[in-house]
Amino acid sequence: RKVRKATAVDYEYRYKAHIEPTFGRRQLAAVTSRDVTDWLKVLENHPYSKTTINGALQLLKAIFKAAVAHRKIPFSPVEGIEMYSNPETPNVKSPWTREETLAVLDSCRGQFIELPILLGVLLTLRMEEVVGLKWNDLDLENGTVTINRGLREVGLYDHSGKRHYQIVEEAPKTFSSGRTLFLTHDLYSALLAQRERLETESLYQSAGWVFATKGKWPVRPSRVSRLYREFLGSNGHRKIRFHDLRHTAVHLSFEAGVPIEAISQDAGHRDINTTKLIYGRRVPQLSSKRSEAIQNYLHTPERETASQEFLPLPKKEGG
Repeated sequence: RKVRKATAVDYEYRYKAHIEPTFGRRQLAAVTSRDVTDWLKVLENHPYSKTTINGALQLLKAIFKAAVAHRKIPFSPVEGIEMYSNPETPNVKSPWTREETLAVLDSCRGQFIELPILLGVLLTLRMEEVVGLKWNDLDLENGTVTINRGLREVGLYDHSGKRHYQIVEEAPKTFSSGRTLFLTHDLYSALLAQRERLETESLYQSAGWVFATKGKWPVRPSRVSRLYREFLGSNGHRKIRFHDLRHTAVHLSFEAGVPIEAISQDAGHRDINTTKLIYGRRVPQLSSKRSEAIQNYLHTPERETASQEFLPLPKKEGG
């Protein structure tokens, strides 16, 4: 089965980090279900997260499934071993509040990190989408940006087993991730400032990278992440991951009353059910607005008069 290059690299890392140390020198036919369960206990005691263990177990299942399909072994010792259960909703870190976001935007104004932060907070862009932007993805006349690619830093192993990193360009994560978004006034201004910065350093190219280095190559995601962390630390802002800017954008959109269909579309989710699954339970304003809406819908002058006659509950003795 053909997979994306970054996915293949991820498989290689999982194998070398979690599978090879235990099973690398074992004959496939010699591995038993007991060996696999003992291996899982070792991973649990490391301790690795359930997501990490599931990733390693999934790869091990695929290895033995292929061995059975190619008649190298009669059956898979991993077949009856179940994946670890995960929480119902993905792990979403606490996003910034409106007040925290405003404070960050005020203190980053005019700095290099302003544009990446704005792209995350206002447009829900992932890190790989931010560093993957080219100037011809932008239509400044009509005020739009189209997500056509992402750049990821992946670790590759050389013949000696040493791991080194390189940038890999990939198509959007899913069909819905390749989306066109509208620029805000702040984003437009920050983009013009970035273009002027590149022009000053003779790095601007009409079809070049928005975040270009001196060799006119794209900036590494790890460098933007480092500058982002340093900015938060030096300015005393609460530290959240760069990816949590995306979560912040979605939460603030809900609070601002943006329809869920629009939020889901701009975030590049497959459908609104994905948006509900990830964020629905974590935005109390949704429940608050629903209850207020039904209260207003059922409002009548008679009910208002009756509600004014309600008295506070009597306090219990000694309470």
